Amino acid sequence: MKIQKIDISKLTLDPRNARIHDERNIGAVVRSLEEFGQQRPIIVDNDDVVRAGNGLVEAAKELGWTKIDIVRTELTGSDLLAYGIADNRTAELSDWDYKVLGEHFAEMAEIDFDIEATGFEEYEASVIMNAEWTPDFSDDEGNGDGNSESSPEKKDSGEGLELSLNESQFDVYKEAFRMVLDKENSQMTDNEVILYICEDFLRRSIKESMSN
Repeated sequence: MKIQKIDISKLTLDPRNARIHDERNIGAVVRSLEEFGQQRPIIVDNDDVVRAGNGLVEAAKELGWTKIDIVRTELTGSDLLAYGIADNRTAELSDWDYKVLGEHFAEMAEIDFDIEATGFEEYEASVIMNAEWTPDFSDDEGNGDGNSESSPEKKDSGEGLELSLNESQFDVYKEAFRMVLDKENSQMTDNEVILYICEDFLRRSIKESMSN
């Protein structure tokens, strides 16, 4: 892999780029470039069309950069199109270990590092740092005996929480309960299932806000 530094003005953004870079995304890349510089080259074809790194080029232009590091790909045709999709999609298929991520944010907070340079906003980092991602359920009341035939009650009280559901709401709750047990672990307690659903929603919401 040969890295070259060329004039940004020679580059053409991919006119068929299927990835949308909105204002928040470009702003996050700008902040990253300001803090860390360019840590990886963009990928261009032999016609100087950007095939991976379009958002980075847009951010660099906003910063007034005139030069940028590139690598020229030898891929052509459908292989080149497929690579552009794979470059984005393969990153989407990974997920965060939010417990570890929260620990990283906590370390950054201790030294007053600007967390928003990571692409996360302050409120997102705060939620991740303060959430209990690996709680201890050993003291849970109710179905803590590992009975795989446990089912939710219309009122399930834990510490400081009570649910009161009508019939249709309870049907939704039972179906979600059943799907979690089928997918994850038939011996999860009621409280573990509720926490699982809440954590899953939180993960999806954070991931969605990062992609917007």
